[in-house]
Amino acid sequence: MRQIRIRKDLEIVRTLVFLLLISLCLSGSASAMKLKVMTYNILYGAGVEPSDREVSESSTNGKCMGDRLDRVIKVIKHVDPDVLGIEEANSWNKNDQAIAKKVASELGMNYYLAVSGRSGFHVAVYSKLPIASAKGFPDEFTRSALQAELTLPDGRPFHVFVQHFNLRRNPEGQLEEIRCLASKMRPYAFDLGVMMGDANFSYGKHESQSKALKASGFVIAPQIGLLIDQIWTTRPLEGRVLDSPKIPTELIDGTSDHMPTVVIVDIPPAKASNCN
Repeated sequence: MRQIRIRKDLEIVRTLVFLLLISLCLSGSASAMKLKVMTYNILYGAGVEPSDREVSESSTNGKCMGDRLDRVIKVIKHVDPDVLGIEEANSWNKNDQAIAKKVASELGMNYYLAVSGRSGFHVAVYSKLPIASAKGFPDEFTRSALQAELTLPDGRPFHVFVQHFNLRRNPEGQLEEIRCLASKMRPYAFDLGVMMGDANFSYGKHESQSKALKASGFVIAPQIGLLIDQIWTTRPLEGRVLDSPKIPTELIDGTSDHMPTVVIVDIPPAKASNCN
């Protein structure tokens, strides 16, 4: 009787080990997730500094008044993005990046601020995911751009580029910047990632700019249309970009001269482990 019991116990152990191995082999297919991605040009740093506030009020004929930071944060909290790109983070670098840090604390997100070496127009990335590495390009853009690597919950890297290209009234300068960033994006075109920001051109309408950025290998999200505030994805994410709920008009009016662009990116599962 004792030997029979031992055999039965061994059979149970074998069965449990077999089920565990199956679970490990299939674990890759269980790692699919969705990321909400948002880009937001907040107009002269949301007016946190009096000098920026004055320009904002003048350029919008009084539509964007005063210090708008709290209202901008409310918009972001309403959207609740996983990854956020900020353009025109003017003055956010002052006092040891006090404003950038305040926003990160309010949102409960990690951040990296890329300070422009040629103007006061900075960009930033905020992320619920860990930021494994990040760097800016202070001297290559009239405004600013950055590159960051985030870490997905399953450990895979997720590459993010945030940009604010030069204005189209300087077409050669703008094209030079687009080609510069496209060359930095190209090595990651078949990984997981996004590029976002204020492109200052409309895809398809402005052919030279569209062609130059398309050379990156990234694909523009279908939802973008002619918007200048754009989100592009890497090739594995093509066809996996979903609409995000619209932001209430009363929440966003007067916060900036740009509307945020928001999409949901469906991250494909990791490939199953090889258990042969």
